[in-house]
Amino acid sequence: YMEPFPIGDPRLPHHLFPPKLLTTEEMKEQTGAVYHRVDLNDPLSMGKRITLMKMEKGFNKEDCFMLDASK
Repeated sequence: YMEPFPIGDPRLPHHLFPPKLLTTEEMKEQTGAVYHRVDLNDPLSMGKRITLMKMEKGFNKEDCFMLDASK
């Protein structure tokens, strides 16, 4: 979550300290970003799930972010 910072270079990080963690619902409300979980161990199922999500939302492009929860 970023703090509003009217002074300085906007390209520099302006993180809150201490960090403010958001739930997935708060993230959706504040930024419009949504969270979906797919099974990476089953590529066929993952492809079908992503295709269905794209069709439901009317998207024709996609961005995939893979996060490692162990780090």
